[in-house]
Amino acid sequence: MEKERLGQIPGNHRSQETQKPTILHLCEEGLVLFGERARRHLDHEGRVTVIQNGEEIIIKPIKTLKISKVFDAVPVDVESDLDDWERVKRELLKGDEG
Repeated sequence: MEKERLGQIPGNHRSQETQKPTILHLCEEGLVLFGERARRHLDHEGRVTVIQNGEEIIIKPIKTLKISKVFDAVPVDVESDLDDWERVKRELLKGDEG
């Protein structure tokens, strides 16, 4: 029965044979501590979603998108010298106002 339920978890791409449940312990304050292997699947902030379905609790990592994976470069039209990044930043933030 347990193997059947593990295979039905949305987003579960592992086969039922390789999916091994991990036993986690709560600390005295009720916090869940994840091991190093589990933390590799978390974003840099370590955020997760918790879904309670009856007596079953599902913890899923929140995946954040790194902008560098979407954009390699962005063309901009600035008059400032690119060696003065503070001036370039001010010019970009000013936008069409000036």
